[in-house]
Amino acid sequence: MVITIKVSSQYQLNTLIQALKALAVSARAERGMLDCKLYQSVGEETSVCFVEHWQATDDLEYQMRSNRYTQLLALMETAVEEPSMEFHTVSRTQGLDYLQAVRSVGKA
Repeated sequence: MVITIKVSSQYQLNTLIQALKALAVSARAERGMLDCKLYQSVGEETSVCFVEHWQATDDLEYQMRSNRYTQLLALMETAVEEPSMEFHTVSRTQGLDYLQAVRSVGKA
């Protein structure tokens, strides 16, 4: 899963980074979590990229129904431009429609 979020100010960026770090810490304790990283884009001082790597699709989909993902979606709402969310698997790449479909099945 890859999310890119751009905010309007350095203050908002600092707040966003702290919130994403907290979500990364909790994600690392979840079953199937392989890696979680946060990057700041070069040349885009108020843009960040948040990446999660999961062992299996089932692990990711379980997380997509969690309160942690609800918090992640709320952070995306702070974006000054439309944020990007992509889900990459071995065979395909999907976007927010995939998240919506999984979350509509039920909550973790």
